[in-house]
Amino acid sequence: MAFEPHLHAPGVRMCLEAIFGHNKFTINCVGYDHNWVKQYIYKEDSAPLLPKGRSFKQSLTWTPLQQP
Repeated sequence: MAFEPHLHAPGVRMCLEAIFGHNKFTINCVGYDHNWVKQYIYKEDSAPLLPKGRSFKQSLTWTPLQQP
C-alpha cells in the first residue's frame, strides 16, 4: 500500500482518512512541495489494515493564487 500526494504547485497539504461509521481515522497527512513529489510506501508489517469496502475521505489544502 502506498500514499502519493499530487496537488500541483499551489498545493500545501494532503490528508487521507478512513471512515468507520460516524468515526474518521487519519491514515496519512503530509505537507506538499511540488518540487519534491514523494510516494510514501508502507512496510508490509505497518500498512493500515482496513476492512473490505471501507470509505475514504481525501482532504487538500491549497495556497491562494496571487492575482496581478
